[in-house]
Amino acid sequence: MKKFGLTIFFSLQILAIWAQTKTPEVESKPIMTVLEVITLIAIIVGPILAVQLEKYLERARESRNGKLWLFKTLMATRGSILSPAHVEALNKIDLEFYEKKKYQKVREAWKDYLKTLGERELLGQDVWLDKIGGLRADLLYEMGISLGYRFNKDTIKRDAYSPIGHTDYQNDHEIIRRNLLRVLTGESAIPVSMELTEVQIQALVLQIEVYKNLLLQNTSSQILSENDQKVD
Repeated sequence: MKKFGLTIFFSLQILAIWAQTKTPEVESKPIMTVLEVITLIAIIVGPILAVQLEKYLERARESRNGKLWLFKTLMATRGSILSPAHVEALNKIDLEFYEKKKYQKVREAWKDYLKTLGERELLGQDVWLDKIGGLRADLLYEMGISLGYRFNKDTIKRDAYSPIGHTDYQNDHEIIRRNLLRVLTGESAIPVSMELTEVQIQALVLQIEVYKNLLLQNTSSQILSENDQKVD
C-alpha cells in the first residue's frame, strides 16, 4: 500500500514538472499548483488509507473483545475452576495474549499456573490448593492490568462465591469416579450387605426347621431300611 501511494505521488510530481516546461515562443504556466497536486493525491489515496485504517481498528476491537471475554469468564468462574467455561478460557490464553511485550507477564503467569496445576500429587492436596489459589490470583491480576482493570490480588482470591452444593457435587463426583475406577480395574470389589426384617428372619427360621425335620425323617427311613435288610 505504501509503494502504491508513493508511485502515485511521484507520478503526479513528474507530470507537474513536465507541465511547467516552457517553449521558445510562449511562456508556459504550471498546469497544477502544489496545493492542487496535494489535493489530487488526497482524493486518490485518502479513501484507500481510510479503508485500511478501518480494517486495522476493527481487528484491534476484535482482539480486545476476545481478551475481555476471556478475562471476564475467568473472573466469573474463579470459584468453580472445574467448570467447562473456566477450562475453555484457560486454554485460550496463549491464543488471545500471544502478541506484544505488553502481555509478557500474562503469559509468564499462565505458564506458572499451568505447571502447578499438574503438581497436586507432589505437593499434597492442602498445599496444592493454597498455591494454585495464589497463582490464579496472580494470573487474573496481570490480565486485568493489561486490559486497564486494577483489582487487588486478595480481592481476586477471596471475593469469589462458590455454593456449597457445587462443592459437594464435585467432591461426590470425584469419590464416585475414583471408586468406580478401582472396581473396574479389579483393585476393589463392590460391597454387598443384606438386612432382613423380623418377619423375614422368622420365615427363614421356620424354613430351616422344615428342612431339618425332612432331613431327620430321611435319615430315620434310611436307617430302618438298612436294619430290615440285615434281618432278612
